[in-house]
Amino acid sequence: MRSYVYSIIVRFYLAFTGFLVFLLTATLFGAEGRGVIGFGTSLFAMISIIFSANLGRTFLSITRQREDLKKDLLRKFLKLNGLLTLAAAAVGLLYCQLSYSAQEVISATQAICFSMTSLFYVWSINGNAFFASIAATRKQENIIIFFRTVIIIFLAALYLNHEKSLDYFIVCYSAILFIGTLAEILWLYFKSSPSKNPQFKASTEILKEAFFHHVDFLSFNIFPLLLTVLLASYTLKSDVGRFNFALQIINLIFLFSTTANIRLIAYVSDVGFRARIAQFKKLFWATLSISAFSILILSFLLGHITNFSKFEQFKGAEVLFLISGLAIPGYVLYQFFSPIWIELQKQKIASCLHLINFIFFALLSPYFLNHYKLLGAVWLFAFFHIGLILTQGYLYKNYIKK
Repeated sequence: MRSYVYSIIVRFYLAFTGFLVFLLTATLFGAEGRGVIGFGTSLFAMISIIFSANLGRTFLSITRQREDLKKDLLRKFLKLNGLLTLAAAAVGLLYCQLSYSAQEVISATQAICFSMTSLFYVWSINGNAFFASIAATRKQENIIIFFRTVIIIFLAALYLNHEKSLDYFIVCYSAILFIGTLAEILWLYFKSSPSKNPQFKASTEILKEAFFHHVDFLSFNIFPLLLTVLLASYTLKSDVGRFNFALQIINLIFLFSTTANIRLIAYVSDVGFRARIAQFKKLFWATLSISAFSILILSFLLGHITNFSKFEQFKGAEVLFLISGLAIPGYVLYQFFSPIWIELQKQKIASCLHLINFIFFALLSPYFLNHYKLLGAVWLFAFFHIGLILTQGYLYKNYIKK
Protein backbone atom coordinates (compact mmCIF):
# COMPACT_ATOMS: atom_id res chain seq x y z
CA MET A 1 0.00 0.00 0.00
CA ARG A 2 2.95 2.33 0.56
CA SER A 3 3.85 2.18 -3.12
CA TYR A 4 0.20 2.79 -4.02
CA VAL A 5 0.05 5.86 -1.76
CA TYR A 6 3.22 7.24 -3.35
CA SER A 7 1.75 6.59 -6.80
CA ILE A 8 -1.44 8.39 -5.79
CA ILE A 9 0.58 11.40 -4.60
CA VAL A 10 2.61 11.54 -7.82
CA ARG A 11 -0.40 11.08 -10.10
CA PHE A 12 -2.27 13.78 -8.25
CA TYR A 13 0.72 16.04 -8.55
CA LEU A 14 0.53 15.35 -12.29
CA ALA A 15 -3.20 16.12 -12.29
CA PHE A 16 -2.63 19.20 -10.12
CA THR A 17 -0.21 20.65 -12.66
CA GLY A 18 -2.69 19.85 -15.43
CA PHE A 19 -5.38 21.68 -13.49
CA LEU A 20 -3.04 24.64 -12.99
CA VAL A 21 -2.50 24.70 -16.74
CA PHE A 22 -6.26 24.81 -17.21
CA LEU A 23 -6.76 27.59 -14.64
CA LEU A 24 -3.97 29.74 -16.08
CA THR A 25 -5.02 29.32 -19.71
CA ALA A 26 -8.67 29.96 -18.79
CA THR A 27 -7.56 33.15 -17.03
CA LEU A 28 -5.25 34.39 -19.79
CA PHE A 29 -7.09 33.19 -22.91
CA GLY A 30 -10.73 32.69 -21.85
CA ALA A 31 -13.19 30.06 -23.04
CA GLU A 32 -12.25 30.61 -26.70
CA GLY A 33 -8.57 30.04 -25.97
CA ARG A 34 -9.48 26.92 -24.02
CA GLY A 35 -11.49 25.84 -27.07
CA VAL A 36 -8.36 26.06 -29.24
CA ILE A 37 -6.27 24.15 -26.69
CA GLY A 38 -9.02 21.60 -26.08
CA PHE A 39 -9.55 20.96 -29.78
CA GLY A 40 -5.82 20.66 -30.55
CA THR A 41 -5.03 18.35 -27.66
CA SER A 42 -8.15 16.22 -28.22
CA LEU A 43 -7.41 15.83 -31.93
CA PHE A 44 -3.83 14.66 -31.47
CA ALA A 45 -4.71 12.61 -28.39
CA MET A 46 -7.44 10.80 -30.35
CA ILE A 47 -5.14 10.05 -33.27
CA SER A 48 -2.35 9.02 -30.88
CA ILE A 49 -4.68 6.55 -29.17
CA ILE A 50 -5.52 5.06 -32.56
CA PHE A 51 -1.85 4.69 -33.50
CA SER A 52 -0.59 3.60 -30.07
CA ALA A 53 -1.53 -0.02 -30.86
CA ASN A 54 -1.80 -0.40 -27.08
CA LEU A 55 1.71 -1.80 -26.94
CA GLY A 56 1.79 -1.61 -23.14
CA ARG A 57 -1.08 -4.06 -22.69
CA THR A 58 0.33 -6.27 -25.42
CA PHE A 59 3.71 -6.35 -23.66
CA LEU A 60 1.94 -7.37 -20.44
CA SER A 61 -0.08 -10.05 -22.23
CA ILE A 62 2.93 -11.58 -24.00
CA THR A 63 5.40 -11.52 -21.10
CA ARG A 64 3.19 -11.85 -18.00
CA GLN A 65 5.40 -13.47 -15.31
CA ARG A 66 8.31 -14.30 -17.70
CA GLU A 67 11.30 -12.08 -16.91
CA ASP A 68 13.30 -13.45 -19.86
CA LEU A 69 10.67 -12.29 -22.35
CA LYS A 70 10.48 -8.87 -20.71
CA LYS A 71 14.21 -8.44 -21.21
CA ASP A 72 14.17 -9.70 -24.78
CA LEU A 73 11.18 -7.71 -26.04
CA LEU A 74 11.33 -4.34 -24.29
CA ARG A 75 13.62 -2.54 -26.74
CA LYS A 76 11.68 -3.90 -29.68
CA PHE A 77 8.47 -2.51 -28.22
CA LEU A 78 10.07 0.89 -27.53
CA LYS A 79 11.30 1.22 -31.12
CA LEU A 80 7.86 0.32 -32.45
CA ASN A 81 6.36 2.87 -30.06
CA GLY A 82 8.55 5.54 -31.67
CA LEU A 83 7.48 4.63 -35.20
CA LEU A 84 3.81 4.72 -34.27
CA THR A 85 4.30 8.14 -32.66
CA LEU A 86 5.71 9.56 -35.89
CA ALA A 87 2.75 8.12 -37.80
CA ALA A 88 0.28 9.70 -35.36
CA ALA A 89 1.90 13.13 -35.67
CA ALA A 90 1.93 12.92 -39.48
CA VAL A 91 -1.73 11.92 -39.74
CA GLY A 92 -2.75 14.67 -37.31
CA LEU A 93 -0.96 17.30 -39.38
CA LEU A 94 -2.50 15.92 -42.58
CA TYR A 95 -5.96 16.18 -41.05
CA CYS A 96 -5.34 19.80 -40.06
CA GLN A 97 -4.17 20.53 -43.61
CA LEU A 98 -7.24 18.99 -45.25
CA SER A 99 -10.02 19.79 -42.77
CA TYR A 100 -11.73 23.17 -43.11
CA SER A 101 -13.29 22.90 -39.63
CA ALA A 102 -9.85 22.23 -38.09
CA GLN A 103 -8.37 25.24 -39.88
CA GLU A 104 -11.18 27.36 -38.46
CA VAL A 105 -10.09 26.44 -34.93
CA ILE A 106 -6.27 26.12 -34.97
CA SER A 107 -3.53 27.67 -37.12
CA ALA A 108 -0.79 25.80 -38.98
CA THR A 109 1.80 26.86 -36.38
CA GLN A 110 -0.39 25.64 -33.55
CA ALA A 111 -0.99 22.33 -35.35
CA ILE A 112 2.76 21.73 -35.70
CA CYS A 113 3.25 22.38 -31.98
CA PHE A 114 0.36 20.13 -31.02
CA SER A 115 1.87 17.38 -33.17
CA MET A 116 4.82 17.29 -30.73
CA THR A 117 2.40 16.14 -28.04
CA SER A 118 1.82 12.91 -30.00
CA LEU A 119 4.85 11.46 -28.21
CA PHE A 120 3.28 12.30 -24.85
CA TYR A 121 -0.15 10.89 -25.72
CA VAL A 122 1.13 7.64 -27.26
CA TRP A 123 3.40 7.14 -24.26
CA SER A 124 0.67 7.96 -21.74
CA ILE A 125 -1.19 4.96 -23.16
CA ASN A 126 1.76 2.57 -23.31
CA GLY A 127 4.33 3.79 -20.81
CA ASN A 128 2.64 2.90 -17.51
CA ALA A 129 2.33 -0.77 -18.46
CA PHE A 130 6.01 -0.95 -19.49
CA PHE A 131 7.22 0.51 -16.20
CA ALA A 132 4.76 -1.56 -14.15
CA SER A 133 5.70 -4.79 -15.93
CA ILE A 134 9.37 -4.42 -14.95
CA ALA A 135 8.55 -3.08 -11.44
CA ALA A 136 10.06 0.35 -12.14
CA THR A 137 7.10 2.62 -11.50
CA ARG A 138 9.04 4.53 -8.82
CA LYS A 139 11.61 5.67 -11.40
CA GLN A 140 8.86 6.78 -13.79
CA GLU A 141 7.15 8.70 -11.02
CA ASN A 142 10.39 10.49 -10.10
CA ILE A 143 10.80 11.63 -13.71
CA ILE A 144 7.17 12.79 -13.72
CA ILE A 145 7.72 14.84 -10.56
CA PHE A 146 10.76 16.59 -12.05
CA PHE A 147 9.14 17.63 -15.34
CA ARG A 148 5.83 18.56 -13.74
CA THR A 149 7.78 20.88 -11.47
CA VAL A 150 9.28 22.42 -14.61
CA ILE A 151 5.74 23.03 -15.85
CA ILE A 152 4.82 24.80 -12.60
CA ILE A 153 7.87 27.06 -12.95
CA PHE A 154 6.86 27.79 -16.55
CA LEU A 155 3.30 28.64 -15.48
CA ALA A 156 4.59 30.94 -12.74
CA ALA A 157 6.72 32.79 -15.30
CA LEU A 158 3.71 33.19 -17.60
CA TYR A 159 1.58 34.57 -14.81
CA LEU A 160 4.20 37.00 -13.52
CA ASN A 161 4.94 38.28 -17.03
CA HIS A 162 1.22 38.51 -17.92
CA GLU A 163 1.90 36.61 -21.14
CA LYS A 164 -1.05 36.90 -23.54
CA SER A 165 0.31 35.02 -26.55
CA LEU A 166 -1.56 31.74 -27.00
CA ASP A 167 1.01 30.57 -29.57
CA TYR A 168 3.87 31.13 -27.11
CA PHE A 169 2.12 29.01 -24.49
CA ILE A 170 1.40 26.18 -26.95
CA VAL A 171 5.03 26.09 -28.17
CA CYS A 172 6.57 25.97 -24.69
CA TYR A 173 4.03 23.60 -23.15
CA SER A 174 4.26 21.14 -26.04
CA ALA A 175 8.08 21.22 -25.84
CA ILE A 176 8.09 20.44 -22.10
CA LEU A 177 5.72 17.49 -22.58
CA PHE A 178 7.87 16.20 -25.43
CA ILE A 179 11.16 16.40 -23.51
CA GLY A 180 9.68 14.88 -20.33
CA THR A 181 8.22 11.94 -22.22
CA LEU A 182 11.46 11.39 -24.12
CA ALA A 183 13.31 11.21 -20.79
CA GLU A 184 11.07 8.35 -19.62
CA ILE A 185 11.54 6.42 -22.86
CA LEU A 186 15.32 6.86 -22.93
CA TRP A 187 15.65 5.73 -19.32
CA LEU A 188 13.80 2.50 -20.13
CA TYR A 189 15.74 1.98 -23.34
CA PHE A 190 19.19 2.34 -21.78
CA LYS A 191 18.16 0.53 -18.61
CA SER A 192 17.23 -2.54 -20.66
CA SER A 193 19.60 -4.61 -22.75
CA PRO A 194 19.00 -7.56 -25.10
CA SER A 195 19.80 -10.99 -23.68
CA LYS A 196 22.44 -13.24 -25.22
CA ASN A 197 19.70 -15.26 -26.92
CA PRO A 198 17.14 -12.66 -27.94
CA GLN A 199 13.66 -13.84 -28.89
CA PHE A 200 12.49 -10.69 -30.68
CA LYS A 201 9.19 -10.84 -32.44
CA ALA A 202 8.70 -9.03 -35.72
CA SER A 203 6.76 -5.78 -35.59
CA THR A 204 3.94 -7.34 -37.62
CA GLU A 205 3.64 -10.14 -35.05
CA ILE A 206 3.46 -7.63 -32.22
CA LEU A 207 0.79 -5.59 -34.00
CA LYS A 208 -1.21 -8.74 -34.71
CA GLU A 209 -0.98 -9.71 -31.05
CA ALA A 210 -2.03 -6.18 -30.10
CA PHE A 211 -5.17 -6.09 -32.26
CA PHE A 212 -7.86 -7.01 -29.71
CA HIS A 213 -6.07 -5.20 -26.87
CA HIS A 214 -6.06 -2.10 -29.02
CA VAL A 215 -9.67 -2.42 -30.14
CA ASP A 216 -10.67 -2.67 -26.50
CA PHE A 217 -8.61 0.35 -25.47
CA LEU A 218 -9.87 2.45 -28.36
CA SER A 219 -13.47 1.55 -27.60
CA PHE A 220 -12.99 2.79 -24.05
CA ASN A 221 -10.77 5.85 -24.39
CA ILE A 222 -11.53 7.52 -27.71
CA PHE A 223 -15.17 8.45 -27.09
CA PRO A 224 -14.62 11.65 -25.03
CA LEU A 225 -12.07 12.88 -27.59
CA LEU A 226 -14.44 12.09 -30.44
CA LEU A 227 -17.17 14.09 -28.70
CA THR A 228 -14.82 17.09 -28.34
CA VAL A 229 -13.85 17.07 -32.00
CA LEU A 230 -17.45 16.54 -33.20
CA LEU A 231 -18.80 19.23 -30.89
CA ALA A 232 -16.66 21.82 -32.71
CA SER A 233 -18.84 21.27 -35.80
CA TYR A 234 -22.11 21.91 -33.95
CA THR A 235 -21.39 24.79 -31.59
CA LEU A 236 -19.04 27.66 -30.69
CA LYS A 237 -15.40 27.34 -29.63
CA SER A 238 -16.39 28.66 -26.21
CA ASP A 239 -18.77 25.70 -25.72
CA VAL A 240 -15.99 23.33 -26.74
CA GLY A 241 -13.93 25.03 -24.03
CA ARG A 242 -16.69 24.49 -21.45
CA PHE A 243 -16.99 20.82 -22.37
CA ASN A 244 -13.21 20.50 -22.13
CA PHE A 245 -13.49 22.12 -18.70
CA ALA A 246 -15.88 19.41 -17.49
CA LEU A 247 -13.61 16.67 -18.87
CA GLN A 248 -10.55 18.20 -17.23
CA ILE A 249 -12.23 18.16 -13.82
CA ILE A 250 -13.67 14.66 -14.12
CA ASN A 251 -10.22 13.43 -15.13
CA LEU A 252 -9.06 14.42 -11.65
CA ILE A 253 -11.54 11.88 -10.26
CA PHE A 254 -10.58 9.27 -12.85
CA LEU A 255 -7.00 9.53 -11.60
CA PHE A 256 -7.85 7.36 -8.58
CA SER A 257 -8.87 4.53 -10.92
CA THR A 258 -5.96 4.89 -13.36
CA THR A 259 -3.47 4.83 -10.48
CA ALA A 260 -5.10 1.71 -9.06
CA ASN A 261 -4.95 0.16 -12.55
CA ILE A 262 -1.15 0.56 -12.55
CA ARG A 263 -0.94 -1.39 -9.28
CA LEU A 264 -3.25 -4.08 -10.65
CA ILE A 265 -1.12 -4.46 -13.78
CA ALA A 266 1.90 -4.99 -11.52
CA TYR A 267 0.00 -7.70 -9.60
CA VAL A 268 -1.04 -9.49 -12.81
CA SER A 269 2.49 -9.28 -14.22
CA ASP A 270 3.98 -10.57 -10.95
CA VAL A 271 1.82 -13.34 -9.46
CA GLY A 272 -1.65 -13.02 -10.98
CA PHE A 273 -4.86 -11.49 -9.62
CA ARG A 274 -6.01 -14.58 -7.65
CA ALA A 275 -2.94 -14.40 -5.39
CA ARG A 276 -3.73 -10.73 -4.68
CA ILE A 277 -7.52 -10.90 -4.52
CA ALA A 278 -7.62 -9.29 -1.07
CA GLN A 279 -5.64 -6.28 -2.36
CA PHE A 280 -7.91 -6.09 -5.41
CA LYS A 281 -11.03 -5.84 -3.22
CA LYS A 282 -9.52 -3.25 -0.87
CA LEU A 283 -8.38 -1.08 -3.78
CA PHE A 284 -11.75 -1.34 -5.50
CA TRP A 285 -13.87 -0.18 -2.56
CA ALA A 286 -11.36 2.48 -1.56
CA THR A 287 -11.23 3.84 -5.12
CA LEU A 288 -15.00 3.86 -5.59
CA SER A 289 -15.60 5.54 -2.22
CA ILE A 290 -13.01 8.29 -2.59
CA SER A 291 -14.17 8.94 -6.18
CA ALA A 292 -17.78 9.43 -5.09
CA PHE A 293 -16.75 11.68 -2.21
CA SER A 294 -14.53 13.77 -4.49
CA ILE A 295 -17.43 14.38 -6.88
CA LEU A 296 -19.36 16.15 -4.11
CA ILE A 297 -16.38 18.21 -2.96
CA LEU A 298 -15.34 19.35 -6.45
CA SER A 299 -18.88 20.25 -7.53
CA PHE A 300 -19.16 22.48 -4.45
CA LEU A 301 -15.82 24.14 -5.23
CA LEU A 302 -16.72 24.67 -8.89
CA GLY A 303 -19.84 26.56 -7.91
CA HIS A 304 -17.65 29.07 -6.08
CA ILE A 305 -14.77 29.21 -8.56
CA THR A 306 -17.02 30.17 -11.48
CA ASN A 307 -18.35 33.13 -9.48
CA PHE A 308 -15.01 34.87 -9.93
CA SER A 309 -14.93 37.29 -12.85
CA LYS A 310 -12.00 35.54 -14.53
CA PHE A 311 -13.98 32.29 -14.74
CA GLU A 312 -17.48 33.62 -15.31
CA GLN A 313 -17.37 32.29 -18.90
CA PHE A 314 -17.51 28.81 -17.31
CA LYS A 315 -20.63 29.57 -15.28
CA GLY A 316 -22.76 26.46 -14.76
CA ALA A 317 -19.78 24.12 -15.06
CA GLU A 318 -20.74 22.40 -11.80
CA VAL A 319 -23.93 21.10 -13.46
CA LEU A 320 -21.94 19.71 -16.40
CA PHE A 321 -19.49 18.17 -13.94
CA LEU A 322 -22.22 16.48 -11.88
CA ILE A 323 -23.75 14.95 -15.01
CA SER A 324 -20.36 13.68 -16.14
CA GLY A 325 -19.87 12.27 -12.62
CA LEU A 326 -22.41 9.57 -13.49
CA ALA A 327 -19.56 8.02 -15.50
CA ILE A 328 -17.53 7.19 -12.37
CA PRO A 329 -18.86 3.64 -11.59
CA GLY A 330 -18.39 2.44 -15.18
CA TYR A 331 -14.92 3.95 -15.38
CA VAL A 332 -13.83 2.34 -12.10
CA LEU A 333 -15.15 -1.09 -13.11
CA TYR A 334 -13.38 -0.97 -16.48
CA GLN A 335 -10.01 -0.01 -14.96
CA PHE A 336 -10.22 -2.75 -12.35
CA PHE A 337 -11.35 -5.57 -14.60
CA SER A 338 -9.24 -4.88 -17.71
CA PRO A 339 -6.04 -6.48 -16.28
CA ILE A 340 -8.09 -9.51 -15.20
CA TRP A 341 -9.47 -10.06 -18.72
CA ILE A 342 -5.89 -9.98 -19.98
CA GLU A 343 -4.77 -12.61 -17.46
CA LEU A 344 -7.80 -14.82 -18.17
CA GLN A 345 -7.22 -14.36 -21.92
CA LYS A 346 -10.75 -13.03 -22.40
CA GLN A 347 -9.60 -9.87 -24.14
CA LYS A 348 -11.29 -10.83 -27.40
CA ILE A 349 -14.81 -11.06 -25.99
CA ALA A 350 -14.22 -8.00 -23.78
CA SER A 351 -13.05 -5.92 -26.74
CA CYS A 352 -16.08 -6.96 -28.81
CA LEU A 353 -18.53 -5.91 -26.09
CA HIS A 354 -16.75 -2.59 -25.53
CA LEU A 355 -16.70 -1.95 -29.28
CA ILE A 356 -20.47 -2.51 -29.49
CA ASN A 357 -20.93 -0.01 -26.65
CA PHE A 358 -18.72 2.54 -28.45
CA ILE A 359 -20.42 2.14 -31.84
CA PHE A 360 -23.88 2.49 -30.31
CA PHE A 361 -23.13 5.83 -28.64
CA ALA A 362 -20.98 7.09 -31.51
CA LEU A 363 -23.94 6.64 -33.86
CA LEU A 364 -26.16 8.57 -31.44
CA SER A 365 -23.68 11.43 -31.14
CA PRO A 366 -24.56 13.46 -34.28
CA TYR A 367 -28.24 13.53 -33.34
CA PHE A 368 -27.62 14.50 -29.71
CA LEU A 369 -24.99 17.12 -30.54
CA ASN A 370 -27.15 18.65 -33.26
CA HIS A 371 -30.22 18.97 -31.03
CA TYR A 372 -28.74 19.45 -27.54
CA LYS A 373 -25.26 20.86 -28.27
CA LEU A 374 -23.12 21.10 -25.09
CA LEU A 375 -25.62 19.42 -22.78
CA GLY A 376 -25.99 16.55 -25.24
CA ALA A 377 -22.22 15.98 -25.22
CA VAL A 378 -22.11 15.72 -21.42
CA TRP A 379 -25.05 13.28 -21.25
CA LEU A 380 -23.53 11.14 -24.01
CA PHE A 381 -20.31 10.99 -22.00
CA ALA A 382 -22.22 9.79 -18.92
CA PHE A 383 -24.37 7.23 -20.76
CA PHE A 384 -21.35 5.78 -22.54
CA HIS A 385 -19.75 4.88 -19.21
CA ILE A 386 -23.02 3.59 -17.79
CA GLY A 387 -23.03 1.16 -20.74
CA LEU A 388 -19.66 -0.13 -19.51
CA ILE A 389 -21.30 -1.25 -16.25
CA LEU A 390 -23.44 -3.68 -18.27
CA THR A 391 -20.45 -5.06 -20.20
CA GLN A 392 -18.38 -5.62 -17.05
CA GLY A 393 -21.34 -7.24 -15.31
CA TYR A 394 -21.79 -9.69 -18.18
CA LEU A 395 -18.10 -10.60 -18.25
CA TYR A 396 -17.93 -10.97 -14.46
CA LYS A 397 -20.96 -13.25 -14.39
CA ASN A 398 -19.62 -15.54 -17.12
CA TYR A 399 -15.86 -15.66 -16.45
CA ILE A 400 -15.20 -14.87 -12.78
CA LYS A 401 -18.31 -15.68 -10.76
CA LYS A 402 -18.59 -19.16 -12.31
